[in-house]
Amino acid sequence: MTTNQPKPPSSGRAGAAAPPPGEDRISFDNLGLASPRPSEAIDLGALVSQTNRMDAQVWMVQKNNLDHGPFSARELGQQIVARKVAGDDLVLNIDTGARQRCEVWPEFTKLVAAARERMQAEEEAAALRKVETVEKGVGYLRYVVAAGIVALIGVGIASYFLVLRATRSTGHGTVEEFEDLIAAGDIRINTGGGILAAGRGKAGGGPRRGGKRGPGGGGTGGLTAEEAMAVAADYGDLSGATTQLTVGQINSVMNRNQRRFYPCLMGLRGRVTLDFVINGDGSVAGVSVSPPDAAGCMSSRMRGIQFPSFNAPRMRASFWFEVGG
Repeated sequence: MTTNQPKPPSSGRAGAAAPPPGEDRISFDNLGLASPRPSEAIDLGALVSQTNRMDAQVWMVQKNNLDHGPFSARELGQQIVARKVAGDDLVLNIDTGARQRCEVWPEFTKLVAAARERMQAEEEAAALRKVETVEKGVGYLRYVVAAGIVALIGVGIASYFLVLRATRSTGHGTVEEFEDLIAAGDIRINTGGGILAAGRGKAGGGPRRGGKRGPGGGGTGGLTAEEAMAVAADYGDLSGATTQLTVGQINSVMNRNQRRFYPCLMGLRGRVTLDFVINGDGSVAGVSVSPPDAAGCMSSRMRGIQFPSFNAPRMRASFWFEVGG
């Protein structure tokens, strides 16, 4: 559809030769479109005056405050049937200067009504196909459920876990489904941890930020373990003994918080290792994760864990999850 300024009346006006018999008839067929009722034909010859024939370009269509055209009655009829022009669109007759809704013009009233009927018929057919598809799906689901019940009766409770394993996705399920699979033995998780270093940074100065991060960094918005260890720490009077958390204390906290890491572990296999730095107040200062594809999820959850406080400025520890099927 093109946008033009109205053309001065030229061809197809008063004095134009009358078209051969039958050319004033416009229907879905001679517009190049299938009709829901092939026998229906709309006689525009009875509606369009002799000074405004089928091929006279005297019609403008207003859309988005712009006039499009000019079009002949035949061209406008094609656009109505193709639903490019709706009954509510304003249509201007260049000869008369009258502008009104397309469905009000006697020349196009029947075409607008026929196009609406066709659209309604298509929507009803689409709805029927959708219902048939749903019914087929329900029938198939009933068959699957019935087969599952027979299997449970035949082989006992062990078959339930086989069906559960086959029908639940370990990579995209919920945390509850993930826990069910762990409880059923379909997924095994082993854990362990250790202490890496007490971690004394350089005295004085400020945090070192913006350096290049290696694979499995701290994720968006947080420090890696290496960056956290590089931050200057105030050790105060080092004459007295300092203490830090034990491996048992660290493992106890991590095991209590194990469930918060399940969304990160779903779909993974093998070992995921957390290397983290704990401040003296028990907060997590930085996290590095291996493999890198688990870094964002694991590190964000790790930074939300609170450990017991201790009187050293900080310490470095590790904890790993091993996921097996």
